[in-house]
Order: sequence, then structure tokens, then C-alpha cells
Amino acid sequence: MDTITKTAQIQNSANLINYLTEQNMKTANHILNETHELINQLLHEALLNSKFQFEHGDNL
Repeated sequence: MDTITKTAQIQNSANLINYLTEQNMKTANHILNETHELINQLLHEALLNSKFQFEHGDNL
């Protein structure tokens, strides 16, 4: 059993909603950050493998 579930089981009903809401926000933020990081990595790799690569120069 994970820590969140164990801690939720010992909370009283007044604190349970706040505790679960806080843990949900932490989990959602973690997932959002990891998703952004993965998308950035995939985009970077796609651009590196693109046949349309540009070089810096006076024409840009």
C-alpha cells in the first residue's frame, strides 16, 4: 500500500478531503511537469532528425 493511501486511512473526515485534494494536486503537477519534459525531449529529437535543418547566417 502506498504512503498516500496509508495516510488517508488515518485521517479524520474533516481533514481527509483537504489531504486528498493536496495529494491530488501534487500528483497532477508531477504528471504535468513530466509530460512537458517528455514532449520537449521528443520535439528536440524530432528537430534533430528533421531533413529541414537550418544554419545560422546573415540571411536569417
